Amino acid sequence: SLSSFEPHTKQQVLEEISAITEQLSVRCRVIDNVGSFQFVVSLACDRSPQLAVKLQLTDQYPLEPPCVSVRSAPATEAELAALANSLRGRAMLQQLAAAAFPAGTAALSAVNEAAEVSNSKQAAAPPSRQRRYESARTKRRRRAAAAAAADESKQAASFKAKLKPMKTADDVLKRIQWDEGIPAQDIFIGYLDRFKGVVEKQFDEFSWEDIASVDYYTFVIPRHRICYFKYRRAVIWDKRRRLDLVFGSTATADDVAEGADIYKLIANYRDEDYPDGEASMASAASSSNSEADESDESDESDDDGVQVRLDRRIVESAAQRCGDDGDSLSEGEDQAQLSGTAKVYWRDLLRPNFFVCVRVVDPAVASAAAAVQASIVRQQPAFASCCIPPEMLHCTLATLRLDSAEQVSACSAALSAARSELLASLPREPLRLRGLGCFFGRVLHARVDPAPAGLTDFVDHLQAVIRAAGLQVLETHEFVPHVTLLKTSRPVSRQLGSRLIPPRLYAGSEGVDFGEQPLDAVYLCSMEKARGPDGFYVAPGCVQFVRTVLEQAAPSHD
Repeated sequence: SLSSFEPHTKQQVLEEISAITEQLSVRCRVIDNVGSFQFVVSLACDRSPQLAVKLQLTDQYPLEPPCVSVRSAPATEAELAALANSLRGRAMLQQLAAAAFPAGTAALSAVNEAAEVSNSKQAAAPPSRQRRYESARTKRRRRAAAAAAADESKQAASFKAKLKPMKTADDVLKRIQWDEGIPAQDIFIGYLDRFKGVVEKQFDEFSWEDIASVDYYTFVIPRHRICYFKYRRAVIWDKRRRLDLVFGSTATADDVAEGADIYKLIANYRDEDYPDGEASMASAASSSNSEADESDESDESDDDGVQVRLDRRIVESAAQRCGDDGDSLSEGEDQAQLSGTAKVYWRDLLRPNFFVCVRVVDPAVASAAAAVQASIVRQQPAFASCCIPPEMLHCTLATLRLDSAEQVSACSAALSAARSELLASLPREPLRLRGLGCFFGRVLHARVDPAPAGLTDFVDHLQAVIRAAGLQVLETHEFVPHVTLLKTSRPVSRQLGSRLIPPRLYAGSEGVDFGEQPLDAVYLCSMEKARGPDGFYVAPGCVQFVRTVLEQAAPSHD
C-alpha cells in the first residue's frame, strides 16, 4: 500500500543523486523546477555523451516513479520504467542508474580513460597535425561555420551603421499618455493576437499597468506585440516599416525638411487623405488639398465586433456638431458630401454618452462613502477633486450611445413601456455594498457583495428592451456591479506623477460595510457635465418600481 509512504523532500532527493555520482563514474546534471517536474537528472559518461539517461522527477517522487529517457544505454526505457514501477514508494535512483549502466564503475572508467588518452594525444600534437584527427566532413563544417559567422558579422555591422535607432512602442505609449497635444481618444493600436493575427482597438480600451499585477478581466497586452499606432486613419508609428512620426527617430534629412511632425499631422488631418487607413511619411507631412474619395462607401462600419449604423438622423446631428449650418440634408444632396461629414464624426459614435443606473439615495451609504473619501483626501489632498459627490453615487447597469433628442425620447419611452416586465425580473434583495475594489488601479469603488440573485438577468433584460427599440448599448466590459467612489483624472495624475491610486490610502477601509440600497428605480442619465437641481446627473427618464406589501413578502422562485 502506498499510503504508508510520503513524497521525499528536496534534500532527500539531492542526497540520493549525490550517492549516484559516488557509486558510478558518470557526469550528473540536475535542473530543478522544469515545468511540472521538480528535478530533471541527466546521467552520462564523462566524455562519452552517447551513453546517457534522463530521469524526470515530480514532487510526488517516489510515490510517482520518474519518467525515463534513454540514449544508447544498455537498458531500454521500458525495462527501466518497469523497474521504477516495482520500486514505487522507495528510493530508486541508484538502482535505475545501476541498471542503465550495468558494467558499473569499471566499464565507465575504461571509456573515460580511453577518451582522455585520445584527447591528450590530439592536444599534444602540433596544430598542423591536430586536423588529422578531424574527418573531412568535420573540416568542411568548421570552415563553413567560420565563413557564415564572418558574413553575418559583416552584415550586422553594415546594417547597424545604416539604420538609426527607433523609438520603442513603450516610448510612444508614454508620449500619448502625457502629451496633451496628442488626443488619446483618437489613437488606435494594432497588436498581434496569437490566434486572430493583427487586431486593432482604441487606445482607451487597453490597461497599461504591469501585466503581472492585473486581474483576469483587465485587457492588457505585452508591449512587444504592438505593431502600429494610428491617429484616426493615419499610421503614425509602425515597427514593421520603421515609421516614426511621433518622435521622428527614423526620419531622414528630407523628411525633416518637409516638416514630418505629429503636431502638423494632427492639425492638417483630413479623413479624405487616408482612404485606406494608411499614411506615408510624405502624406503625413503634407497639407495638400486633394479632393475627397468619391467612391461609394457603406453606411455600416465595423470596429472589432462593434457595429455603428449611420442613419440620416445621426449624420445630421454629426454635421451640426462638426460646425455645419445645422440644416437638414435634403435627399438630392451629394452623397459624397454626406459620407465626408460622417467620416469626421464616426469615431465618436463608439463612445457612450448616456447610461442607465440605480441611484444611491440611502443616507447611511452616502455617509459611509464620504468617510472613506475623507480618509483618502486627508492622506493625499490632490485626490479631493477626484471624489464622486454623495448626491452623484450610482450603480451603472448599461451604457448607451444616443445621438439625437428623438433617440433619448425613444429610450425613455421604451423603459417606461417595459416597466411591468422589468418589475417581474427585478431582484427582491437590495444592493448590499461591502468592501472596496479598484479597477485598473484608477477607479476605487464599493463592491456589491454579494450580488442579488437575478441581478445579471435583470440587466440583460433591461439591455434587451433598449436594443429592441433600435438603440445602441455599448458593452465595453463584463458587467460587475459597483458604486464608484473615486476616479483619477489626467491633471491629478500629471501632478502626482502616477495614474494609480496607492493601495495604502484605503488599506484601513477595505472591509467597510456601506449598507444597502433598494432597487426601487432606474434612471436614464446623461454623461454631460450639466447637473440637476439636486446635484445628480440630468436624467431625462426614470422608471419607479413599487411593489405591494404582498409582493415584497412573497418568496422568490429563482
